[in-house]
Amino acid sequence: MELALGLILLLYGLADLLFRFLGLGAYAHGSRRETKVALTFDDGPSERTEALLALLARHGVKATFFLTGEKAKARPDLVERIRREGHQLEDHGEWHTPWRLLLPWLEWRHMAQNPGRYYRPPHGLHTPFTRLFARLLGKRLALWDLESKDWLPLPPEALAERLLYYLRPGPSSSSTTGQSAP
Repeated sequence: MELALGLILLLYGLADLLFRFLGLGAYAHGSRRETKVALTFDDGPSERTEALLALLARHGVKATFFLTGEKAKARPDLVERIRREGHQLEDHGEWHTPWRLLLPWLEWRHMAQNPGRYYRPPHGLHTPFTRLFARLLGKRLALWDLESKDWLPLPPEALAERLLYYLRPGPSSSSTTGQSAP
């Protein structure tokens, strides 16, 4: 019994390592040959979404919003506004509780309840089933290669400075996509 549990934990750990950290088979790293940045925002809509939409509109920028089903159902007005303003809406699962993803039947339900061509797992967490479930649901996995780390207790200026430090245009670019909670 202990050996079986150990092998299962090893399988889950390897899946997370290969698929989350290396990004194998997912949109995870932007092209270093193009001067493009893909802005993505996760976990919303939230109380900050309206201010974020105003900021994006002021600068004429479009972004992709990876929404959780439970928050989208709670704020359909914001979901419609995001869509109406021309931003891309994609799937971040039904909830943002990673432990639920460890059980295959809950992970399937989590991924199947919301529309989207792309799916971004909460925290990027991968199980041995994540890629299979995404494929069966007709979704591609989308990760990131530069993370805003907006959960850190830092002022917005420090977070922006960090992003700009790692974001480089052209062939020497080290990062082209970002993640932040709206």
